[in-house]
Amino acid sequence: MLFLPILPNGVFRARHSERGPWYRFLPLDESAELVQIDRGISVDGEFSVLSRLFAAGDPYVSLLYMPLSEQDDAHFDREFRDVFGISITSVFLDSSCTRFPDEISKALALPRETDELVLHSVAKNDAAMPNYYEKIYIPPNGRRLHIADRKVAPTV
Repeated sequence: MLFLPILPNGVFRARHSERGPWYRFLPLDESAELVQIDRGISVDGEFSVLSRLFAAGDPYVSLLYMPLSEQDDAHFDREFRDVFGISITSVFLDSSCTRFPDEISKALALPRETDELVLHSVAKNDAAMPNYYEKIYIPPNGRRLHIADRKVAPTV
């Protein structure tokens, strides 16, 4: 199986209290704010995807202030371990076919009303608590996507 190189770069970071599909996956109370990080990801220069990551509030606010260059190659499982001391031990994936919102189509330079794949990801720590929810918008392309739930070995 051939794996293509991916080259992420920070696009947008924000803190907000908007409720969306991530709300049911993250440990939030009514007043909690979310940290959102959007990244464009080039897949071997052939096409780009958009990753939208949400983490539950205060513990992750420092992600908003890291230089974007430090998040360009960020593998969020490693970043949660190195910055927050949290080991991501499982990542659960699901997918859906849907019409991209106009803002996503525009960010990926696609025609309006593009239908394609959205990958949903929930990362949990060794206490089985969710740490982040991520949506990855994948536009039409000629590649086959290998999707599998994965267990991540905890690091000591």
